Amino acid sequence: MIKTGDKYRHEVTYTQEGVIAFAEITGDKNPIHLDPEFAAKTPFGRPIVHGFLSASVFSKVFGMLFPGQGTIYLSQEMSFRAPVFAGEKYTAEFEVIDVNTEKHIGTIKCLLLDAAGKECITGTAKLKHNKEFIKKEITMKRLENRVAIVTGGTAGIGEATALRFAREGAQVVVWARNEARGKEMEKKAAAEGLAITFDKVDTSDFEAVTAAAKRVADKFGKIDILINNAGITNDSTLKKMTVEQWQNVIDVNLSGTFYCCKAVLNYMLEAGYGRIVNASSVVGLYGNFGQTNYVATKAGLIGMTKTMARELGRKGITVNAVAPGFIETEMVAKMPENVLDGMRAKVPVGRLGRPEEIAAAYLYLASDEAAYVNGAVLSVDGGMTV
Repeated sequence: MIKTGDKYRHEVTYTQEGVIAFAEITGDKNPIHLDPEFAAKTPFGRPIVHGFLSASVFSKVFGMLFPGQGTIYLSQEMSFRAPVFAGEKYTAEFEVIDVNTEKHIGTIKCLLLDAAGKECITGTAKLKHNKEFIKKEITMKRLENRVAIVTGGTAGIGEATALRFAREGAQVVVWARNEARGKEMEKKAAAEGLAITFDKVDTSDFEAVTAAAKRVADKFGKIDILINNAGITNDSTLKKMTVEQWQNVIDVNLSGTFYCCKAVLNYMLEAGYGRIVNASSVVGLYGNFGQTNYVATKAGLIGMTKTMARELGRKGITVNAVAPGFIETEMVAKMPENVLDGMRAKVPVGRLGRPEEIAAAYLYLASDEAAYVNGAVLSVDGGMTV
């Protein structure tokens, strides 16, 4: 549901090839757009982008992103205040200033700004959307209209996260390697009426991840949230650990997280919005016997998270991490009872955590409630690191 006060940003760069194509399609071959020598003699000094080509970003956003598919364009008022040039970066900004829920019509203020924030186009659009400009209960779902990717989402914490996100209104795409479990999860979600799609993806393969991200963006028009939950262990003491054991864990836990962030980044930058949450661990904070490889990845993820947060915060993208403690997963459940008792004894609250409790932490950091949280490491460990 889109309501009065909602805002959206979208970055765009026009190309001279696009200008030429627009001229061919429309027949507007004014040399001020196409001939550098002619344009040099005008007050602009160089070719400018057609006004309606500049404004076409409004139509793209309305039809595909905000409100999205199903939008009917009713009217558009515009003023062209400054020239737009090919090859330069611009930002389209939108703000809903009125919603008629009876007629499902929204009025949206539109701006096209140059890199310095100067207004190039100002205007107001009226749109009709039967699924967005509507009345809803006061309790709006926290991830309504968001598109989320959850890696390692077919079991344990990942499965709990995918289900929680879908129940909160997100379109969820699960990336994992176990196809059988992925298809089983799709059926489980469908039975509950949840929007979860499985895609078999090896997150340690950059080309596979890049292609998978494109599939998500092509299908849903955007990528809002990335939960880097995929991870493996291959424990051994340093003396006995092989190079293969080391590299396997690095490839999935550390490189895989980098690959996923890299693959979704341009989509988030284009939208001017994103939430990235990385799965670290309490052992990344204090180390653990026999886990040199695993601890190195989880400590590395903390540094990666803080660096990305500094780089991307001004772009509307927050990056945070969750550091779970001992959690009741299928693997943990198979441990001897005396080992489980020892684990519980280390936790001040006296019990192991549940996957749903980590999913709740992911949900908070992925929601707009955490818009001012960036570069944080949230320990969810029952007090182990106090």
